[in-house]
Amino acid sequence: MEIRKTEEDSRGCEYSGDFNGKNFVILSFKKGASRGGHYHNLDCIHFILYGVLEIRTIDSKGKEKIEIAKAGDVIKVKSGVIHLFIAKKESLILELRENNLETVKYRSYRKIVENFINKQNKE
Repeated sequence: MEIRKTEEDSRGCEYSGDFNGKNFVILSFKKGASRGGHYHNLDCIHFILYGVLEIRTIDSKGKEKIEIAKAGDVIKVKSGVIHLFIAKKESLILELRENNLETVKYRSYRKIVENFINKQNKE
């Protein structure tokens, strides 16, 4: 098993790897950081390792749901469900996914992510 650092920016770090034919991503969040703003073609499972996250989802009928997840919680995001994670505290998640996962950005949620990054880059 190899774990690779794939990204680091004002939100935190991203690491990825493969284990038994599954792909995983470890995402760190600085307080206030947002990640996601998209949907996938496959289901994903997120394990909240530490911290507190606001999780916003929009289902296929356009209904938005906002919930709070904390360390120990497991969040399952079905394929096609738009999702956005916002860190209420410094946080860390482990995401399990299939190797052929595709991501499609959802503009209004993605704008939240981009605004956070741009704001941090100006400071």
